[in-house]
Amino acid sequence: MISPKRLAFDEVCDLFVLIGAHNSPAEMHGLLTGQLSAGKRMNQAEWLKEAREFIDTDHVFSKDEEEQLQYIYMATLSSLLDEELSFYPLLPVEEADVDERLTSLSAWCQGFLAGFALVEKSMSELPETVNDALHDIAAIAQVGLGEDDEWDESSDEDYMQIVEYIRL
Repeated sequence: MISPKRLAFDEVCDLFVLIGAHNSPAEMHGLLTGQLSAGKRMNQAEWLKEAREFIDTDHVFSKDEEEQLQYIYMATLSSLLDEELSFYPLLPVEEADVDERLTSLSAWCQGFLAGFALVEKSMSELPETVNDALHDIAAIAQVGLGEDDEWDESSDEDYMQIVEYIRL
């Protein structure tokens, strides 16, 4: 069960496995965050319909699974609205494999951009700072390690700075 205090990547992954999801929890969270950031709000039925379409499963959600999915929505919305900036993208913990972290970061960014674009149809009318941030997120979505790239402590620091940038 997803913790009532915060969203934890591993717990949401467990839920996705349980319900037979065919997509990434990071990407779904990015999609949701993008939509919420662009101003969309959904009631429970709308969110569950959208989550089911994204998850791409025939699984019939139990009441507990519906509550967990609804909690993802509510936790994301409330953290985005929190004046103390408690929002954090749903990504693997620091101890996770580098490839998993980078793949999830890329998926989260792709989801965010798709979700934002679904809601915000007039991108050209957005303030320059918003357009700049969207371009940055699009660049971050291309993140990955090349064959000759090595991961070290400075790479961890760079990764954390990138995550902090998209968080804010």
